[in-house]
Amino acid sequence: MNKIKIISLLTIFFNLTLVFSHAPDEDCLQNRKMCLPNEMRPFSGQQPLVQMDSRGDALAIWLKEGAIYSSSLCGTGSTYFNEKQEWTSAQLVAKSEKNLKNLSLAHNIKNGVADFHANYMLVWLEADVKGGTFVMTSSLPLSVGMWQTPQSIFHTGNKINSLSVAVNSDNKAMIVWEEEVGVLTVIKSTCRLTTGQWIFPQQLSSTDRFAAHPSVVMDEEGRSLVTWIRQDGENNTLESVILPADGSWVNPVDLALL
Repeated sequence: MNKIKIISLLTIFFNLTLVFSHAPDEDCLQNRKMCLPNEMRPFSGQQPLVQMDSRGDALAIWLKEGAIYSSSLCGTGSTYFNEKQEWTSAQLVAKSEKNLKNLSLAHNIKNGVADFHANYMLVWLEADVKGGTFVMTSSLPLSVGMWQTPQSIFHTGNKINSLSVAVNSDNKAMIVWEEEVGVLTVIKSTCRLTTGQWIFPQQLSSTDRFAAHPSVVMDEEGRSLVTWIRQDGENNTLESVILPADGSWVNPVDLALL
């Protein structure tokens, strides 16, 4: 009987050990997060980015522990095709003690094929200690094969939540983002001319509605199209605006109710 009691007590102790070793932490309890054990929690960071040209040449970008890394893969149509289909060793793009987030990647590959005149452009956000945001960028010219030194395009005292970038083969680029201004979030943009100069940011969305989740594309002529979600109380509307190649932004139009 004593042996049975001892085994029962050991079983209870073992089960309690499992429960407490997988107990949710204080942050989980206080903020009502999904209270899974740490090793079972879903990944909550920046999703990796990847792009590929028509030959199968690819570039992957990811964020890890305050640093941005990249790796490339030569496709079947490439001069440097590798039968093993091995990715190159990770290359450091940028590293900072600040909070790096919201990566966005674009390339100026023309006709689907990356040549030595092509380059990839990466933009991201860095938060400052006062709650503001730096918009950062770096480029990877394929003729060089190394990422250029990261540069700050501009700084705002407001918080930026998301951004998107597009670039064409003439090296013209457009960045759009969601910025907190007062009690609202608005969509703003900046454009890099073919001379390499960035113009002063412009606001695209209205000043009396919440706007979020912008996305931008650009054609070879330099025309840009931006979409975002406008929040009208209980309703959401998909909105868009066009920037002609040599003109100014037209008025936004509604595409659909969401």
